[in-house]
Amino acid sequence: MASIEGLISDLGTESFRAGLYGYLEHLAGADHVSLLRFDADGRARLVCAASRPRWRFPQDAQRAYLEQFHAQDPNRGVFAARPQPGAQVRRLRREQVPGADYRHYCYDAARLVDRLSVLCGDGGGGYALNLYRGRERGAFAEGEAARLHGQASLLAALCVKHDRLCLERGDDAAAQGIDGHAARLAHLQRGLSRRELAVAARVLAGMTSEGIALDLGIGLQSVLTYRKRAYAKLGVSGQRQLFALALRPYRG
Repeated sequence: MASIEGLISDLGTESFRAGLYGYLEHLAGADHVSLLRFDADGRARLVCAASRPRWRFPQDAQRAYLEQFHAQDPNRGVFAARPQPGAQVRRLRREQVPGADYRHYCYDAARLVDRLSVLCGDGGGGYALNLYRGRERGAFAEGEAARLHGQASLLAALCVKHDRLCLERGDDAAAQGIDGHAARLAHLQRGLSRRELAVAARVLAGMTSEGIALDLGIGLQSVLTYRKRAYAKLGVSGQRQLFALALRPYRG
């Protein structure tokens, strides 16, 4: 079982995603967990996500939410209202989802029946740590929701810290975000295609393959194909070598 101490040690790393799911599966029996950042400009970004082994959360449902239905999510009203100290926990059962299309694409198509969200505001936007349950296990029990309430503020603080560490990680070029990574890679290898460049830049930004697929609106297999081609053109065999290549002295 993952622990709070383990989550703290994994902050800012890829291991945080699995540790967060393990902790929340034990705490409240989640089938799927996603951490989202809602920017002040209205965009929703997937920070990380993980599912119960052998239970794969449909990417199409996550993509539909990020591209369209996040605007209908009642959680957005929490961020628009006057900020409150600490974290809030909200619940959205399948029958409470506003709008038939939202319900179909983000719940029914994914075979989901319930969601618990830990919410905290952040400068006009905010973060949502979402715990989902599928039809097989049914809705969250009251005791599971109560345990999440008891840990909400601590979990929110850890999730915000993790995202900020991921955004700050790396050298000066990394601080410029994905565009900075793309500029560096294009300088190193002008033969990269647009998609190869986009995928490799997001690898440098610390995004998972699933997160890259959702961000670019392409399939997971396409991400793996573009990544393989980019690595071949850059002369690297994996993520570690890609980071080492990108850290070489560079003047953009």
